[in-house]
Amino acid sequence: EYPEFTLKDLDGDDRQFSEWVGRHRLLNFWATWCAPCRREIPVLKAFQEDQGDDGVLVMGIAVDFMEDVQVYAEAAEFNYPILVGEQDAMAVAESSGVEFIGLPFTMIVDRDGELLNAHMGEIHADELEHIAEVLGRLDAGSIDKDAARVELKTL
Repeated sequence: EYPEFTLKDLDGDDRQFSEWVGRHRLLNFWATWCAPCRREIPVLKAFQEDQGDDGVLVMGIAVDFMEDVQVYAEAAEFNYPILVGEQDAMAVAESSGVEFIGLPFTMIVDRDGELLNAHMGEIHADELEHIAEVLGRLDAGSIDKDAARVELKTL
């Protein structure tokens, strides 16, 4: 299971990861100073719009300073939750046990809170569609979690 964590949202309020249990989640680790991170935000916003209120939930986790993220968010108009923390956000990433080499990277966590896989580097629309399709088949029972993990490794 993905380790529980608490980070602040854009209003400075503490939010717990478990608040979103029951939904598939993409944890997208990013920063305002990271060019590929900024490039993928419109793609993630479009994906979130397609997913609606009961599909996969994108969660942006900014490894950055609160003030910088708040300023950036005004222009970015995120349609998914943004959590912020400098060292704390890095600790969330490291607690997954996934080896990562830099930002951005995205972790795929299922409804039960289990980490299924991770995608390193900039994510693209076709990859997001593949993730949604695999998670849809997992929900339908046509594949199990082990098979989902294998299919998500091809990202």
